[in-house]
Amino acid sequence: LQLFVLLAQRGVFFAKIAGLLTPRERLVLPLDCGAHRLCGIDQFADAYLAIEEIHAKAAEELKSTTDPESANKVKADAETQIIQAVEQSGLRLDEFNQIAELMAVDVQLRAKIASRVQERRRI
Repeated sequence: LQLFVLLAQRGVFFAKIAGLLTPRERLVLPLDCGAHRLCGIDQFADAYLAIEEIHAKAAEELKSTTDPESANKVKADAETQIIQAVEQSGLRLDEFNQIAELMAVDVQLRAKIASRVQERRRI
């Protein structure tokens, strides 16, 4: 649960990159794609796992970085990779952010995504 709350907080960061969403855009729920899943949940889980790896790699690089310029480059590279990971998952950045924001308030959505992430970790 803490990991997903952290991700929802990071969603604010992603929203700043993509531009501000209107209140209506932030509150629109993902469309129902059928009885077994909501649109975007599987893509979100894929993107989340990729982002998790990117963050871990960047954190390791930052540990060995001593100068601010190198640290900024590591962070910028990680941001670029994160955006690419989201887009490669099949989501637009604003869709990813929207789902991340909804996770902060929708316990059922958070549980569904947590389940999808756990399924993918077992693969």
